Amino acid sequence: MQIDKCIYCSKDLRCKILNVKKCTEKGCSFYKNKEMQKESISKSYKRLNTLDKKTQSYISSKYYGGKRIWIR
Repeated sequence: MQIDKCIYCSKDLRCKILNVKKCTEKGCSFYKNKEMQKESISKSYKRLNTLDKKTQSYISSKYYGGKRIWIR
């Protein structure tokens, strides 16, 4: 895979989340491509959907502006 496939790597090959001079691609523990990110979000939405309604309401209010974006 190319370095630019990492979602945290900028066009000038710098890491957007770590304070390093150059993106190290797969050697980095933060490495994630678009497919991995999509999978991660899907997994977290499934987990949120299993919580009781009160907890879901609290989380949606605190972090998502009251919207339950994990329910489709």
